[in-house]
Amino acid sequence: MLSEFITEVKTRGLANPNKFMVTISQPKGVNFNNANDSLRLMRLFCDQTQLPDQNISTAQVRTYGEVREIPYENLYGNVNFGFYCDSNFIVKEFFDNWIQSISDPNTRHWNYYDNYTAPTIDIMMLNNEGRSVYLVSLYECYPKQMQAVTLDYAAKETLKVNVSMNYKYWRSSTISDVTQGSIIQDNNRFNTLGSDFSKMDGFSTRSLFSQVNSAFEIPNEYFNDFGGYQDQIFGDAQNIFTGVGDSIFPDALNFEEGVVEDFLGDF
Repeated sequence: MLSEFITEVKTRGLANPNKFMVTISQPKGVNFNNANDSLRLMRLFCDQTQLPDQNISTAQVRTYGEVREIPYENLYGNVNFGFYCDSNFIVKEFFDNWIQSISDPNTRHWNYYDNYTAPTIDIMMLNNEGRSVYLVSLYECYPKQMQAVTLDYAAKETLKVNVSMNYKYWRSSTISDVTQGSIIQDNNRFNTLGSDFSKMDGFSTRSLFSQVNSAFEIPNEYFNDFGGYQDQIFGDAQNIFTGVGDSIFPDALNFEEGVVEDFLGDF
């Protein structure tokens, strides 16, 4: 039993609680200053969170004999998030605007639910290779509590903003079967570029062209007339080898017809 446990640990590895990433989607009715930059900072500066819990409320029902507890409601607890605060307090201002958008601080009027809720907050777990393997999505989220931030002359640690998020429900999913290695995940990432080699005749690999062409130039003939492109490359190679032969053996040897083709066919 112990040897089997050791084998599984060596093969699969164990999950670490410090490998995660949090992504917050923007609530449509909240005005953020430079929202894209703020959401990017949320993803980078989140240093602490939780995987959510789930409880089921039950009621005792006796039909005949022993009492049975029958579930009737799902209960979800709040999820706490901790964020490092940048020197410009963009992180703090982000949550100030969000939580104050729920109720107007002057009129005390409450905003519409769809305006202040974020569609999703994704908590992505990573394996030891840094690959995404497990995803938890919180739906219809909003900050229920923003804790007070303590200021202290003697403090040496980084200032943090701690927020408790309320949400309607959560769902989880595995990204891939990590026991099959990293090849499947690399293939999936490649497929997201829109490359589908089963449809080469339609050249749906245009997205691949844009990726590769950013590194080096590819002639349009490669995509428009691949057969002609190959003939052109073969002809250029033949001329090169013929020229090399003429320069080395100008009078003693002339390449006979078919020699270059046989030489290149060996590769």
